[in-house]
Amino acid sequence: MTKKPLKVAVVGPTPPPSGGVASYIKGLMQACRLISPVDEWRFRNYTWYKLVELALWQPDIIHYNFSRSYKRGISTVLGRLMRSAVVHTIHGDQFDVTKFGNRIALRFSSGVIVLNDSAFSSILSADISIRVEKISPMFSESQCVRSPSVKLPMKIAQLIPLNRKCMLVYARSRGAIRGQEIYGFEFIAGLLPSISNLGFHVLYLDPSNAYNSLALDPQGVGNTLHIVEDLDFRALLEYVSVYVRPTASDGNSIAILEALDAGLPVLCSDVVDRPSGTITYKYGCRSDFISQLKMAANQKDSIKRPPQLDSISKYIEFLERAIDEPG
Repeated sequence: MTKKPLKVAVVGPTPPPSGGVASYIKGLMQACRLISPVDEWRFRNYTWYKLVELALWQPDIIHYNFSRSYKRGISTVLGRLMRSAVVHTIHGDQFDVTKFGNRIALRFSSGVIVLNDSAFSSILSADISIRVEKISPMFSESQCVRSPSVKLPMKIAQLIPLNRKCMLVYARSRGAIRGQEIYGFEFIAGLLPSISNLGFHVLYLDPSNAYNSLALDPQGVGNTLHIVEDLDFRALLEYVSVYVRPTASDGNSIAILEALDAGLPVLCSDVVDRPSGTITYKYGCRSDFISQLKMAANQKDSIKRPPQLDSISKYIEFLERAIDEPG
């Protein structure tokens, strides 16, 4: 008797618009379809509002990608009612084990994927027996690590100065955590005179148009470009000298991995463990940021160094164990 292929429903958004979770799921689906035998696995992506359609498909495993604890808890219960094994990816560095929804998710799931050591440690502190696996958010087989297939729109390319080094900062949206702006645009805006003195023009990539252009250059330095279009990130990287990630919280940023793969110097805050090859500065420290930006600026002819990525086979093995030992 022929064995039926295992069906995996990956729940979460995909581009457009782009964003960390959406890019993660896009790359995951691409990698799974590239290497997983079709007679053994079936992968489908669902958004949260298509749960009825998901239930009718009767997946063996449901892989959720929610950021809020109550969604994790409710979705875990629904998944178990469908008689599916449930796994979650925790995309940030925070996982509050005291929240009821998170504890429900841990208690009745078959496993959790984390992207950094901070989330890993938080889950282990819950004293709930569950498999926790740290897996990179991009995969060595994924098309996401290849050269961009599209060009930057000419109307944007013409606005980028060619006679100055360009520093790229990106924010998917505007928000705060522990009273601090998440993506660090305001931190960069306060340092524009010093950044300009180093010869940098700052590109603010703000596809949700969450920031006021005037607020991004409060001192009128004039060395900024506010981009509100949802552009191909890899295409934009071809126009910059340094990618900066001054975040107050993070997971394992796909944007950082893409910039490293493009051969760019990457400067980021030290709020979580960062990929090998990045330059870090003490979060919130202006003098250290400028000092480390000087170091990044000196890496003029950066040698392309692909980031250390896991194979999708690590994810497949994680799913196999989830089926063998359901929560």
